[in-house]
Amino acid sequence: MEIEPRTPFGFAPHGGSPEIAAGKEAIRLAISRVSFAAGTVELDVSASFLFPDAVASRYRDVEESMVLVVHDIEQADGGALLARNTFIEFPAGERDGPNQLAEPALPMPGRGSLASEGYQGAWLNVTVAFPCAVAVPRYRPSVYVYLVLENYVSNVIGIDLVDKKAIEF
Repeated sequence: MEIEPRTPFGFAPHGGSPEIAAGKEAIRLAISRVSFAAGTVELDVSASFLFPDAVASRYRDVEESMVLVVHDIEQADGGALLARNTFIEFPAGERDGPNQLAEPALPMPGRGSLASEGYQGAWLNVTVAFPCAVAVPRYRPSVYVYLVLENYVSNVIGIDLVDKKAIEF
């Protein structure tokens, strides 16, 4: 499945940005609009994230390291989209090399630790679209969406394409 950003990724707060508390969770996801027509699903995605300093400092731009994951159980399909605005061309040398500056210590635990003396975070918002060839899905919800970075995982949002609504788990 190919997930297509319909708008550039934004990294500033707006009205749909979820609240997040330092040390309680690392990523909080919200979906404010669900559209399903002509074989295409379109979602307005917003997120807030707050990572321990040790995690965020491993990336040049931690906001462009997030990965949006979509699982379509109706079609037994899925996809992932890196939160990066590929249409921006930076001057040569300014952003050469990988975004990840250092690797995490291994072995990594199942879930990322939230313990830290300091936190770094931002917001993420984008409208994305992906194909759904089924006219009326059998499962409700039939699509699940979440964000990840390393072993930090957001809350999961189920998408009911019949009622065109997001269901938070």
